[in-house]
Amino acid sequence: MINVVVATHGEMARGLQDSIRMVAGAFEGFHSIVFTEESGIDALRDQFKSVMTVIDKEHQWLILCDIMGGSPFKVASEFSYQNEDVSVYYGVNLPLTIEILLSREGKSLEEMKASLTDVLPIMVGLSPI
Repeated sequence: MINVVVATHGEMARGLQDSIRMVAGAFEGFHSIVFTEESGIDALRDQFKSVMTVIDKEHQWLILCDIMGGSPFKVASEFSYQNEDVSVYYGVNLPLTIEILLSREGKSLEEMKASLTDVLPIMVGLSPI
């Protein structure tokens, strides 16, 4: 299964998760990671490690961050560079996240990335690394 993580500065990630729950219901394998002013990079890295406990072909991860180059994006990218079963995108938004959650069933990460490539021109600002 493709697990989805939304990682943002401030409470945006939790807000997206709450909004999605209201609109489309709760989803298994959907997590939020919040980076606060009080958090350091090590604490952020620890949050990712506590959420992403298993990374393999059966437990793949799609991480959606708010902005390219921000701390959540940088830490998420570390996981992506170290493992082919992790992919990172920036420019997260509500419609795209719902679409990903609804369409991930039965897809591999490679298939999901390919389908995102088809949608990306429509979702301006979202780009893969």
